[in-house]
Parts: sequence; C-alpha cells; structure tokens
Amino acid sequence: MSLARALGLALAFVVAAGGSAGGHPAAEIQEPKHPSASDEARAKGLVDALRDKGTRERAREELKSMGRGATPVLIRLVGDPDPNVRWELASILGSLRDDRALPALVARALQEEYPHLRAQWVWALGQHEDASAALPPFLEALRSLSEVTRWNAAIALSMLGRREALLMLHAEVQSLNSWRRWEAINALGRVHDPSTPYVLEAMIRSKDVRDRSEAVLVLGTMEGEKVVELLLSSLGGPRGAKPTA
Repeated sequence: MSLARALGLALAFVVAAGGSAGGHPAAEIQEPKHPSASDEARAKGLVDALRDKGTRERAREELKSMGRGATPVLIRLVGDPDPNVRWELASILGSLRDDRALPALVARALQEEYPHLRAQWVWALGQHEDASAALPPFLEALRSLSEVTRWNAAIALSMLGRREALLMLHAEVQSLNSWRRWEAINALGRVHDPSTPYVLEAMIRSKDVRDRSEAVLVLGTMEGEKVVELLLSSLGGPRGAKPTA
C-alpha cells in the first residue's frame, strides 16, 4: 500500500471519529419494436408489482428472467413517478445490458432529481460493454440552460471516468450548497486528474467534517508529492515534509 493511500485511510478514520428540480432531457428515448401482447402484459404487471415491498423481489427476478424481451416495456416506464420503481428499473436494465436502452438511460440520468437514483442510471450505463454512445448527449448537456441538467451531466461524466466536466467540478468544490460541494469532491476522486490535489487543498483544512473527510479519502487514492504533503499537513506534520524510508 502506498504512503499516500495509508495516510488517507488513517486520516479519514481520525476525521470521522472527530466528528430538487428536474432537468431537461438531452437524449430522446427511442422505443424499439413492441414485444408480444402476452409478454408486454406480463412485464407491465411485474413492474406494477415492484411498487409493493412484499412482491418487489419476486417481480425483479421475474423481469430479469424475461431477458431482453422485457426491454421495450421497461424503456417506456423509466419515468415512473415512484422513485422505488425507477431504482428497480435502472437495476434491471443494467443487468440486461441491452443497447436499445442506452438512450433511455442517458435521458433518465440527465433528468433524475435524486442524486442516488441518478447514480443508479449511470451505473446501468456502465454495465454495457461499450457505452460510448452515451458520451455525446452528456457532453452536449454540459451546455444546457438547465443547471440541474448540466450538473447531472458533470457527475455522470465523472462516473464514466471522463475529464470533460473538470472545470464545473472544480468550481462546485467551492459551492455554498453543502451537498453539491460534497458531490464535487467525491466526483474528483473518480477522475484522478493531476490538478485534483491543488483544487482540494482548501478542503483539507475545511471546518466541515464531511468535506474534510471526503477530500482525505479522495487524496488517499492518489499518488504524488503534493498528495503526501497535503495528507501530512492534515495530520499536523510540517508542510512539505518528505516521507522517510
């Protein structure tokens, strides 16, 4: 384990011990051919069963067992008003890995009002062997007039390991919104750009325990002299101190 990683994990423990609006879709949902009437009726019934905690697990497994034959129905229902149903649909579509669902997954990731659900839609995208078709809509959405859509695109791109949203992530590290600030710090940990340690330098000294802890965890996954310097300074060591063998 690297020194930076060891410092990061240790300091994260110490720090922890011490302490909605919808966007505009940037991707059109394209509906593939309809399944047979019997398959469509069965799939719709199973999606309805996802609403009930008592029948949810069985319905989920049955929808998966239908395979890609259920995809057209699932695509049409991804905008269901029930967040629990949307979560389940994202999980099922991710497991099916049907490329026909890519536009729907992108659209939902850009529109989703709940951060954890947004992450689930992007997770589903990441299950595809080649999700490159998702990149142009996300890049286009960075220029959207909707702040929510721009931010959803930035987080999605970070989850896909892309650097195109770095400028937005850097700016939001200083956001007055505590959740947005935490999301930006967390997202930088997935991109691993050389600029990250410098951007997080102020967060390492933040009075906000959550911000400080997340910055430590992010830096703990990185290498470099600046990373070690910041983690040592956070532990109370001298700035610029170099590790000894």
